[in-house]
Amino acid sequence: MKKIQILLSLAFSLFFTGCSQKEPLVIFKNKMVCFDMQKTEPTQKVDIRVHNEDLTLFNARVSEHEENIRFYESQIDRYLIECKKYEELK
Repeated sequence: MKKIQILLSLAFSLFFTGCSQKEPLVIFKNKMVCFDMQKTEPTQKVDIRVHNEDLTLFNARVSEHEENIRFYESQIDRYLIECKKYEELK
């Protein structure tokens, strides 16, 4: 009796899933989206009055900001090169 129940439940499950509407398989392709990025020119230097004991800290912060700007400019350059390569392959 138990075998009949298992076979009937299997048959009904196959029947209902076989009749259900199957969705098409979706395959995503890699696509690079390129944006127009531009570098901005630094603004004019401004004279700031700094105490002598704070001068080393101020110069360290200025060099840190300049280093960050160079890093992001290099990222923009790399991105633009990748976009050109992608456009050539297209």
